[in-house]
Amino acid sequence: MELTNVLGICIIAALLCIVLSEHKPEYSAAVVLLAGAYIFLLLIKNIIPAATGLLSVIDAAGVENDYMKTALKALGICYITQFAADVCRDFGQTALASKAELAGKCAIFLLSLPLVTNIVEIAVNMIGGI
Repeated sequence: MELTNVLGICIIAALLCIVLSEHKPEYSAAVVLLAGAYIFLLLIKNIIPAATGLLSVIDAAGVENDYMKTALKALGICYITQFAADVCRDFGQTALASKAELAGKCAIFLLSLPLVTNIVEIAVNMIGGI
């Protein structure tokens, strides 16, 4: 993936939206959704191999990778949430965008609970060992 390709798609989609919004606003919305989904898929297609490679290196080093997996899942939640919120804002639905962001924050909180539990257990064991 080249950044220039993604930026080119963004510019072309924006120009199409400007032209279509005057005559067929519903088509403009479809262009936004299709371009956004295509760019999102391009990004995911390039991020997944990099993340998989990083996890392989961590596995080969013999390091526990639960924390890294959780961080990568949180990053994925952030990307998906931001995409959904931006689409809502593009359609003038700022309240829905805020709800999407809240849902993403809650999902990350729930994802991080096992890590927080582990940290608390370690702290209690360290205090108990004194």
